[in-house]
Amino acid sequence: MALQDILQKILDEAANEVTKIDDELTEEKKQLKTEFDQQTAVSLEELSEKKAEALASIKIKTNAMARRDSKSQLQQARRTVISRAMKDFHEKLVALPDAEYEKIIEPLLAHLSGEGTLFVPKARVELTKKVAPKGFTVESSEDISGGFVAKLSSSEVDCSFHSLVFSEYCNEIESFFAQKLNLI
Repeated sequence: MALQDILQKILDEAANEVTKIDDELTEEKKQLKTEFDQQTAVSLEELSEKKAEALASIKIKTNAMARRDSKSQLQQARRTVISRAMKDFHEKLVALPDAEYEKIIEPLLAHLSGEGTLFVPKARVELTKKVAPKGFTVESSEDISGGFVAKLSSSEVDCSFHSLVFSEYCNEIESFFAQKLNLI
C-alpha cells in the first residue's frame, strides 16, 4: 500500500470522525437551545419587568458562555481527530511492507557517515543491514517500533518513526492533516 493510499485512508477515517463529532455537537446545540427557549418563555411570563431585564442580561451571558464552550469543545474534537490521525499515520509507517519501509529509511541512513551502531526494531534488523552505511553495525531494540536510532562516537541521531512523527515533524504533519481534513 503506497504512502498516499495510507494517508488517504487515514484522511477518510478522520473525516468520518469529524463529521460524527460535528453532528453530535449540532444536535447538542439544538437541544440546549430548545430547552433554554422553553425555560425562558415560561420564566418571562412569571417575572416582572425588572426581573425580565435581569433575565435578558443572563441570557446574553449564557449565550456567550455557550458559544465559548462550543468553540472549546470543537477545538478539543479537532485536536482529538488530529491526534488520532497522527497515531494512525505512525502505526501505518511501522507496519509498512519491507519495500516501502526501505524506501523511507534509506534516505535517512544516507545522511550518516563514520562508524556507529544502528538500533532498529527486531523485525527490521535484516532489512536495515542491507541498506546500512558502511561502518555501522545493526542491533535490535525493543524500544523502537520503526525507523532507527544511530549511536555515533560523539552523538546520537534519533530517526525513530515515533520521534519523526511526534517531535521533529509534528507541526508539519499536524498542519497537513488539519488542512486535508478541513479542520482549519
